[in-house]
Amino acid sequence: MPDSDQSVLLGTSGHQASNETELRYQPVEDGGFQIINGKKSYNRSITIGRNNLANGDIPLFKMHTTTGSGVYSSAVDSCFPLFSREDGAKAKVAPALGTLRLAVPSAAGLQKMDTYPSKTVFRPGYTQYEVSGPKKEWNAAITIAPTLEQHGFVCKVEFDRPMLLEWTYGDLYWSAKETNSNDVGISGCTAELTEKNLPNGVVLVGWDGNGTGTSFESKYGQSVRFSSTHKKKVYYITATWGVTQHNQALADEMMARLDTPAANAWSVERDVLKKAWFDCYIEPALNPGKKFTTLQNNPSVQLTQALEYWDERRSRFQIKTPDPYLNALVNFERCISEYHQMGPGMVLSSFKWLMYSHISVGWYGKMWAGDLAEVKNHMRFLAAMQAEDGFINWVSPSLAAYHAENNTPYWVDHVWWLYCWTGDEKFIRDLWPALKKAVEWECTNNDPDGDGLFQAKYEYWNCDSNGKGPKAATPTSTAWAMHDRAAKMAVVVGDTDAADQYRAMADRIKTKTFEELWSEEQGILGSIGANGVWRGHPQTWEQYKGINNGSIAADKGRRAMRWIESHYGFEGDSGVNMLMNCDWWPIRWSVHWVPTGDTCLAVLAGMKCGDTDLWWPYMETATLSSFRSKTPGVHFSIGNTSGGGGGGVEYIDSDDPFMHTTVRGLFGIEPEIQNDRLYITPAFPSGWETAEITTPQVSYSYQRKGERVVLKIKTPQPLVKVVSLRSGGATVTTPKEMVSTVELKRVQSKEDSMPSSTHEPILTLNNPPEKEPVLSVADKTRLVLMDLSSVYNTTLWELVTKTPFQTDYGSPTTIKGWWHTVPGKMNDGPEVISADNGIDFLLKGRPDSVAGNAGNLLALSSWGQPYPLPAAARVGVGRKVEKVWLLMQNYVSPIKNYIPNGEVILHYDSGKPDLISLIPPYNMDGYFQSFSREGTSVPLGELVWSPGWGTCNKSNCEAQAKSLAIPSDPARVLKEIEIRATVSEGVVGISAITLLPANGE
Repeated sequence: MPDSDQSVLLGTSGHQASNETELRYQPVEDGGFQIINGKKSYNRSITIGRNNLANGDIPLFKMHTTTGSGVYSSAVDSCFPLFSREDGAKAKVAPALGTLRLAVPSAAGLQKMDTYPSKTVFRPGYTQYEVSGPKKEWNAAITIAPTLEQHGFVCKVEFDRPMLLEWTYGDLYWSAKETNSNDVGISGCTAELTEKNLPNGVVLVGWDGNGTGTSFESKYGQSVRFSSTHKKKVYYITATWGVTQHNQALADEMMARLDTPAANAWSVERDVLKKAWFDCYIEPALNPGKKFTTLQNNPSVQLTQALEYWDERRSRFQIKTPDPYLNALVNFERCISEYHQMGPGMVLSSFKWLMYSHISVGWYGKMWAGDLAEVKNHMRFLAAMQAEDGFINWVSPSLAAYHAENNTPYWVDHVWWLYCWTGDEKFIRDLWPALKKAVEWECTNNDPDGDGLFQAKYEYWNCDSNGKGPKAATPTSTAWAMHDRAAKMAVVVGDTDAADQYRAMADRIKTKTFEELWSEEQGILGSIGANGVWRGHPQTWEQYKGINNGSIAADKGRRAMRWIESHYGFEGDSGVNMLMNCDWWPIRWSVHWVPTGDTCLAVLAGMKCGDTDLWWPYMETATLSSFRSKTPGVHFSIGNTSGGGGGGVEYIDSDDPFMHTTVRGLFGIEPEIQNDRLYITPAFPSGWETAEITTPQVSYSYQRKGERVVLKIKTPQPLVKVVSLRSGGATVTTPKEMVSTVELKRVQSKEDSMPSSTHEPILTLNNPPEKEPVLSVADKTRLVLMDLSSVYNTTLWELVTKTPFQTDYGSPTTIKGWWHTVPGKMNDGPEVISADNGIDFLLKGRPDSVAGNAGNLLALSSWGQPYPLPAAARVGVGRKVEKVWLLMQNYVSPIKNYIPNGEVILHYDSGKPDLISLIPPYNMDGYFQSFSREGTSVPLGELVWSPGWGTCNKSNCEAQAKSLAIPSDPARVLKEIEIRATVSEGVVGISAITLLPANGE
């Protein structure tokens, strides 16, 4: 039996890969990034509502708008159609509203400004460039920003001397795949651009220069060129896009979706949400001609307003620590969290995933960083769109609510923390009916037996391949938080019956958690599946969720997070510390990768348990990945061993945790404003001597000299501050006041009574499996290839695409239907194939599609009802055998790693049988990916890829079978080979068996 505690990791992120290895961007500490002579274009966006301005390292600019990109809903509409197209309300495209390119005319030709050396500074809401012409004939400062009150931008070009300027604008489309024919109309210093595929749409551009504009043919039809005839030092170029008419009746119909029973009980706030929706999705696009005239008449004023708005917002939140990269990143990301704001709520990402969706990572960071009004409106909005049965829906930009991943317990938690930050009792009272319905839904659907251990169909945004229960760690810890918060809010509103009920349930949940899910031996929480097997090797959030929400105390939490660090933490290049989200195989979406957001939240848990120094290197790597990337900013993953940022940019799941971890973890701020109290427990790395934070709710400075620590704290209202240090020592409680100075003595940590684990994960990139020795020629002639055609019970294709299985949660589905698993099939080929180590196998029933095919696979499974497959089979042998090779095409579920998925039992004519456990990833893997540490991969069959999104990446997959050698006792007659399947959600598939008879047989 292999050591089932041993983790096996790839050694880099299996998803969201990156080829960036250098620190391309440098920090601007009060919030920003800069780069010298960068080459990338359109790699950084600024979003205000439906207006998106793509800019980049070079001064080349493109305007887009949004539709319903990323919306899962199958409703009739996903967005309000600004453009009068039949597909406008269901669209998932990003229409282009034009590209701006700047140049300097000269005797030597046109000097395009995006081709010359530049310094670029990315700020929240605007970007600035310093560009030098050839031989520094000219220097130009360029500032560009989207306008605040309309869809458009202002671009200022300021030379160091009077210069001519030329610029072009064009390339409009609904979709670049359509046949487009842009049309240009020119009037003086302005132009009007239209495109027939953007019906009733218009783009207006202009400037304060001189010279006549001309049209010219470009990729999508006509574009416009303006070239000055008289030199100037400063030029302003402006653009506005909008529509000449809109469907107000449809707008009213969509806004009426907010007229729900829940929202009607607080109609004033409901109408605020309606207005916010209209002001985001429709109003800025109306009357474009009038808005353009205002912009054209006052470009400097409009630009100044935009810059001042963003600079003032940036100034309201600032951190200053010894880490300049952390300062620059968090100050920037908190400010641009405003990009997520779309009308009544906040979307997953500001351009790609435009839906009011999962909050399992949530808006805690935005809340802790001071944007309380925005988060409060968002929670009201979700309450308004709550399903009748209490489920907290996802919502499309068209205000169509739909059922997707489970937000319900997280929404209750958000509401509680907003109360802790604001003390707003009306907010709680308004939402109380919805809160009770939410708790009821969660209990009814995810704890149907009422035992206090919960399941979840979708427990967390990153859990596509996770186990759902029926007794699962994450949904149980979130259910505890939900009941704990609901009990406290019931006291606020005076509902004593509910308070008693919820408190009793919270207590029951915690008791059952540590009775059944906690392993005292390993020091971790596990989950129990439908087959009753406790599963260790948890995903990271199965530990940190409970620590961060308070259901796991610091002593147990420290053990759990040290287990996580020692099993999933690894070093890539020197000094690059990465945290895999789990050690599960096969590599597929949400499994076996290095997400930045989950790294941050694991660090937060480590800080709360007093292990900052252990976890800080992971935070440093995650932070630097935002600078070692194609786009300056937070990426989805740490995508290579150099720590480069990979995948999507600034999704809620990745950018919000940086704020959350910084404010709540590093600076240790916990609110209890409803009781006029604030808790501050810094968790800085031991080497830090200074740090400062400013938020709208609290500001403080930290200074340490030797063991003496002084905190100077300011709050906008009188509060009692309860201050302590994570390292221990005294707690100081101040009077209720606005300004406090607290002095503490740092206690030197005593010898650690909880030593770190000595476990080291196996990194397969650096330590690939050993190749099996090649069979000798003499032994090859002795091989006996068994004919299994009489015991085959299915084909690979039939198994994967047509056989229904009951998963731990939900209706029966096929393997292919479970999170888009790529199906495989047996293609035509020879009956006898050979592995690289010289072992031959006899295959029957190829290809799958042959008429009357009785099968080519013996498939076994303990998957529950409807029990489509036998759980065991015996194959007769009747001779002395030295070794047995199984050729296996298995299906391995990620949640069934590190536990026996099957057994091979060798039954002899006398004595005890031999038993070999099949445990992925040690000696068992799957038909579409080779990952086991033992055995020889044999290319076999083919994978059938479907168009569109899938959970499996082609680069990680191959159609294969695994040849596994099993020693047999040559002194005894091997009567039978028994093969058993021992878990649900897994299949042992036997394609062939080959024997090496004992000498003399």
